[in-house]
Amino acid sequence: MSASGRGFPTSRRTGAGHPFAMATLENLVEGHYRHAAQLAAATGDASGLALYLLKADP
Repeated sequence: MSASGRGFPTSRRTGAGHPFAMATLENLVEGHYRHAAQLAAATGDASGLALYLLKADP
């Protein structure tokens, strides 16, 4: 039984998950912008086409 006497397990947060979550988010955002830049370069002046490809590409 836990120290509180209610039977709930006690745990302490280490905070180790936050840096990993932020690094993952940064990698995802960086990849998204890199992909968008490649699409914009491939379509030239057709910004509408680049937007369509960005939204339609899974």
